Amino acid sequence: MSIAVEPPVENRPRRWASSVPRAFLNELHKGTTAYTYRGVSCLKSPFDLALYMRLLFDLRPKTLIEIGTHHGGSALFFADQCQSMGLGTTILSLDAHDRRKVQDPRVRFIEGDARDLWATPLAELDDLPRPWLVIEDSAHTPPVCDHVLRFFRELLFPGDVMVMEDGILNQLGLSDRFHGGPIVSLKKFMLEFGDEFEIMTEYADFFGNNVTYSPNGWLRRI
Repeated sequence: MSIAVEPPVENRPRRWASSVPRAFLNELHKGTTAYTYRGVSCLKSPFDLALYMRLLFDLRPKTLIEIGTHHGGSALFFADQCQSMGLGTTILSLDAHDRRKVQDPRVRFIEGDARDLWATPLAELDDLPRPWLVIEDSAHTPPVCDHVLRFFRELLFPGDVMVMEDGILNQLGLSDRFHGGPIVSLKKFMLEFGDEFEIMTEYADFFGNNVTYSPNGWLRRI
């Protein structure tokens, strides 16, 4: 009689789902979508706020690029955190529509379409100081996520980091609304370019397996 032996955890294929239970995830999402930072809508889960604070300290990015400004709460959060750590980070935040409820001299707000980043000022800024932290948090649809991933693949250097946010949408039952969501793009991207990027499991799994709104979405250029 043969006994099946489970492969070591590090040799098992990574699951694309978060281990956050669905019932708790629904409650968590209510708070996340209602959360404000200094009175401005931020739309970040408490797990991800903590992970970003750790990443900023560990990576010490010289340039932070946010795709998807919304009201500007997350840009304000990043600016405050970078300043408190004495990083002197150049912060850029891009959105197709100016819906900001904040103005801050530490952030350069750019108007541009995430579906065509080559037509925005970002295409001319590849000489900004490194390391870079790039955060994709815009439309969450595969065509947009595909473009952002491929755009920054050409610009990122080894050691730079890119976070593809909100792959959790599938587990929230919102997959159809976003035509499959970021997970579709991430899976395809990692199949094609998995030798150029690694999933930063020390962040994705810090609070438990993919306990983040960005399951398998914390990527480091190698």
